[in-house]
Amino acid sequence: MKRLGSVAAIFLSTALLPIVAVADEPAVPAPEDGTPAPRMTEPLLIEKGTFQLGGNISLGFTRDLERERTSFYYYLAPHIGVFLVDGLELKLNLSHQGSFDERSGSADNFGFGVGLRYIFDTGTVIYPHLGADVGLSFTGFANDPNAVATAVSVPLGILIALNRHVALDVGIAFSYRKQVGGRMSDHAGYFHVPFGYWGVEAFF
Repeated sequence: MKRLGSVAAIFLSTALLPIVAVADEPAVPAPEDGTPAPRMTEPLLIEKGTFQLGGNISLGFTRDLERERTSFYYYLAPHIGVFLVDGLELKLNLSHQGSFDERSGSADNFGFGVGLRYIFDTGTVIYPHLGADVGLSFTGFANDPNAVATAVSVPLGILIALNRHVALDVGIAFSYRKQVGGRMSDHAGYFHVPFGYWGVEAFF
């Protein structure tokens, strides 16, 4: 229970921080001639040169491909980005992962990476997005405290715009991690599948 409380506190201080800093904006009014407004709200700010700050939390399971063992984990990931062109974002990600399964022998793991993400403007408050990330993670195992791994992740989901500057993120992110340093560098690798993925993002 203490670990769950710590996870919630960290998430509130990272992923929910942007929502405090940005005020609500009014929806686009309907034209005076009575025709419907072209959008439900003003478009989310995903234009070239826009900066993005946010974070997400996920719960899921890790499948050890060599030992055929499954363990459950939580994952925290603050990130910042900039839009290279309209809709296309370059991101810098930080991450922290911990296991709920004491039998796995794993300790906390920290990582960083870079990625690209494209956000699709549908003309509504719903913005589908798809991306790809690569990075390194530093994982401590009881029998291998200096393990280093490469990681590849494919996040996809939807942003739900609250206003022009703030959106909720709901989705999923499949990832694969392969150790390249430490005693287990010849290990087959780990496949991560989240079953809960939520976040908050700010655009400015």
